[in-house]
Amino acid sequence: MAIPKREMKCCNCGNYAGKFHQHYNRDTGFGICLRCVTDEIKSQGVETALSCYGVPGFNYPLVEVLTLRQAFTIGQYAKKHGVPENFNPFKFPGITAGALTQFDAYAAGFDGDSYENFSTTKLKLGA
Repeated sequence: MAIPKREMKCCNCGNYAGKFHQHYNRDTGFGICLRCVTDEIKSQGVETALSCYGVPGFNYPLVEVLTLRQAFTIGQYAKKHGVPENFNPFKFPGITAGALTQFDAYAAGFDGDSYENFSTTKLKLGA
């Protein structure tokens, strides 16, 4: 059964937050807007944003300025919280390290790899 998308209002500033899937940790109809979640990630870190607001691109607008480690952490969280396997939150080129993109890091996290293994085998080899 597909999770429906709904119109969201930002729980921080009250502005329109877009049409996304409801996160279990928010009251119905509330999410977070791009401006507020970007501020939250900068001040609190990606782990706090994930637990409070869910997965970027799925529960709220996609945050475009992420490190590879943050993208990896999002992949781990997405798998743990039932985000569909074919969901791709990175529909833009993103940050690259050699030929790697944020999606590569997200996919490695989703697949259960460790960041240390990912960074050792992929980043250092430039794969």
